[in-house]
Amino acid sequence: MLINVQIVGVEKTVKQISKIRGVKKCWRLYGIYDVITKIDRPDLESLKYTSQQIRNHKKVEKTLLMIVV
Repeated sequence: MLINVQIVGVEKTVKQISKIRGVKKCWRLYGIYDVITKIDRPDLESLKYTSQQIRNHKKVEKTLLMIVV
């Protein structure tokens, strides 16, 4: 998932997102997006739940979810 966040406190946001269940890795980016995460969930319902938790974070402004099959 590619994520845009509020620029203030990006590193703290990365740490908080990395603690969400299903998030395996979380990296800071420089460019159009600020954060990229690797999410591993067993089914689409749990993926939806995890992505919604990320989207509900107060610093997250925009996301783009890409599913690898």
